[in-house]
Amino acid sequence: MKAFLQKSQSLLAYSTFIFGLIFLVSCSKDDPEEEHDHEEFSHIEFTIKTGNTEQTLTWAAEEEDHDEDHDDHDHESHGEFEGDDTIKLKNGTKSEVSISIWNRHDGENEDVTEEIKEEVDVHQFFYEFSPDIVKIEPSSSDLKDSNGINLLLFTDWTPSSTGSGKVEITLIHEPSNKRATREQAGGDADFEISIDFTVEEE
Repeated sequence: MKAFLQKSQSLLAYSTFIFGLIFLVSCSKDDPEEEHDHEEFSHIEFTIKTGNTEQTLTWAAEEEDHDEDHDDHDHESHGEFEGDDTIKLKNGTKSEVSISIWNRHDGENEDVTEEIKEEVDVHQFFYEFSPDIVKIEPSSSDLKDSNGINLLLFTDWTPSSTGSGKVEITLIHEPSNKRATREQAGGDADFEISIDFTVEEE
């Protein structure tokens, strides 16, 4: 009888161990993968003020690009401009450029720009011109993070010569080095948009 009880206790302990192991494995499979908290948007507006002239370009994301998950490593935004698609600048003349980001859904307009302002410490805009004939500086109305680094949401553009090309504008989420170039900044792209530009004589 004693041997029977010992055998039953051993069997019970073994069964409990196996059940606990299966439970832990099941839970680990059900745990969700870590997701990056990207900003959701549907439209981006670029406003360019040159003297008394104001130009607005509106970029709309493709539906699948707006709805699907972002690729954390290489996210080139897909969409098109509604109307005008070329930024027009004057040689030697400063233009004030601002960006507004919106999420338009079910007839409502959510101002995503305000969220980015509130989370200035984990966001950074990057600009790359090809050819490199436009100097960019933060405008007086731009925001700074807790380390004194500009967000570059509001910028001043000053061309150094006439010509045409493209500017790559990227919003990076959680960059590891805000003072680096786009390629060396780390983090993940909330959006990356290429825009044509022209520079004419004043």
